[in-house]
Amino acid sequence: MYPDVGLNEVQQLRQGLGTHLRSKPIKVVFVLAVMEVEAWIIAEYTHLTKVHKRLTPAYVNSRLGLDPQNGDMQLRPNPAKDLDDIYGLVGLRYRKGRSAAERIMNLLDFEHLYRRVSARFPDLGVLVKQIDGFLQ
Repeated sequence: MYPDVGLNEVQQLRQGLGTHLRSKPIKVVFVLAVMEVEAWIIAEYTHLTKVHKRLTPAYVNSRLGLDPQNGDMQLRPNPAKDLDDIYGLVGLRYRKGRSAAERIMNLLDFEHLYRRVSARFPDLGVLVKQIDGFLQ
């Protein structure tokens, strides 16, 4: 939703989604990455130590004041910048783009994302449920 919708507008956006869409023959299910999908990536904190061994949740929290392990990363106003700041702690950069996305996807622990992170973030839980339903 970033940068077009602020955190204070999420509920209004949810209410308006699908207002003018047909729901037959296929029901549309909306999944919001509040504010950005990077919030979910940060919350899958196990990948951070694969980027660099120093990037533990405790280290990130002590240096930046954000807790990837327990904090609600969806409430962060700009998770992509947060991810760049996290990587910056060890002299690296995060940039949006295909190659960066592929690199991160290869580092993510999808079981952790599926079982734990999706339980913390309702929209991610909806996405996981939809993927499960499709695969069955």
